[in-house]
Amino acid sequence: MRQAADEFIAALLEQKLVCTALRVELVGDRGEASERVWLHPRSFSPAEVVDRVRWQVAGALDPKRSARPIEGELRSAVTRVRLSPEAVDPAGAHERGLWGTGPDEGVHSALSRVQGMVGHEGVLTAAPAGGRTPAERQALVPWGDRPLVARDPRRPWPGVLPPPAPSMVYELPRGIGVEDPAGKPVTVDERGALSGPPAVMVSPTGARRDLTAWAGPWPLDERWWDAEAARSVNRFQAVDSEGVAWLLVLDGGGWWAEGRYD
Repeated sequence: MRQAADEFIAALLEQKLVCTALRVELVGDRGEASERVWLHPRSFSPAEVVDRVRWQVAGALDPKRSARPIEGELRSAVTRVRLSPEAVDPAGAHERGLWGTGPDEGVHSALSRVQGMVGHEGVLTAAPAGGRTPAERQALVPWGDRPLVARDPRRPWPGVLPPPAPSMVYELPRGIGVEDPAGKPVTVDERGALSGPPAVMVSPTGARRDLTAWAGPWPLDERWWDAEAARSVNRFQAVDSEGVAWLLVLDGGGWWAEGRYD
């Protein structure tokens, strides 16, 4: 495979071209096929071509596959690999400077090396996505791939939080308690009225932080017609006595810290 990759890149260089999008076609012994276009933020080297073929073979021959064949899945040994340039650029546009091209080149080289060791989806970068919660408004994309997100961030998203967005969004919201000045848990009724003003935030360890300012609630009711996917929450922005701002959420399971503002 390495020899084929060397020849592929050499043939392009003879034409003073480099490949920035590579189409890899795999054909199995039973005639099934797997086809994919791989992107590169700069241009492919022979080693990177080999990596893409290896990653595609690993995905197409996934041992966790279901009993029924799916599109792009191989059920037999690979008998043919076809490489073709999907997009090319003049080689001169990708020549490295005498002293390199600065931090961008170093970042690319480092991420590509790590990706070669841990696999295609082992190095992810964030891309904007659409959604009503901070967690939904980002999509993780493998390094070098063109961002393809299911939710268009340019569409209107009624119910989205007002700016600014939290600088840190927890992968798993952290359970907390929120109490009013009398020490009672703060609740929100069906009309959006609070049982009392949020005054104290209590961590799972029992640590308490006074809240000096708060705003909300901003209600969010999603997919009410689907009992399994329905979600009804109330969101708050709050500042504690240490000057830390929080994004707090109240749902049927209680209070959660969903993010933090820095």
